[in-house]
Amino acid sequence: MPTLLHRTQLSFEELLECLASAFINPGGSVRLEDPANCDLTRHRLLGTTPEFLDRLHRFLRLRRCGPWSIPQLDQALARLAEPASPASDAPRLINDTLLTRLAHLRDLQQRLPLALDDLLRLWAPGALNEQEALLARTLRLQPLDRKSTRLNSSHTVISYAVFCLK
Repeated sequence: MPTLLHRTQLSFEELLECLASAFINPGGSVRLEDPANCDLTRHRLLGTTPEFLDRLHRFLRLRRCGPWSIPQLDQALARLAEPASPASDAPRLINDTLLTRLAHLRDLQQRLPLALDDLLRLWAPGALNEQEALLARTLRLQPLDRKSTRLNSSHTVISYAVFCLK
């Protein structure tokens, strides 16, 4: 456990928030062996998979780029990310569309005196593309320049590093 906390630069409380995250731990299958134990060296995560560690890694990279706490980013991903499959409990994907939506959300949050919950209500499930277009026109959001959101022309997805710079 100390190695995981050190490498992820998370506090124990933040790790608990990550385990409660629907994006990182859908279904809550990964859990602490003995959460009541105060000795961090004795804690172990049960049920970890490569997929869990990949989602944790991607989530933490996104979190370091934006102004949101772990629960806030999880809430944004639940609203804005597309599921990997039609099943309602399928893990969400981090893709170009999501990164663009998060950039617009961050821009809106800087422009408008609204809480994150209120801003996320502007995106209704199932009608995201139409609502995004209306929001962009109404608030005169600048479309993201595809060339500036790539490290070079050989990349097929928006770079996390460049997303952080937006």
